[in-house]
Amino acid sequence: MKDKLILLNNLKEIRTKKNLSQGELAEMVGVSRNTISSIETGQYSPTAKLAYSICIILDKRFEEVFFFDGYTYTEPDSDEDASLPNKTIRRIREYMSSKGWNSEEILDFLIYLTKE
Repeated sequence: MKDKLILLNNLKEIRTKKNLSQGELAEMVGVSRNTISSIETGQYSPTAKLAYSICIILDKRFEEVFFFDGYTYTEPDSDEDASLPNKTIRRIREYMSSKGWNSEEILDFLIYLTKE
């Protein structure tokens, strides 16, 4: 039997550094607090949409939040090393927030932009 890939995460550590409760993050991405708790403990693997939504809200790359056993993300040495799409998304979020858009509107727009 082949080994299963298990999706691990740094969600709790990142969420607490951002001073967000499980309930606050859950509300921002449109799920229950229990769902966030289950993701953090590894009892539930989020859908791609939910995982991406969490990353957008936390302003993190997917690889910074979620990873497979044996692989960890190494942060770029500087913002210059960050990818162009992440810089662009960060700037769009900052602009939209300054114009009064709420988190759900920003998230919906960013998901729309990244659809093929």
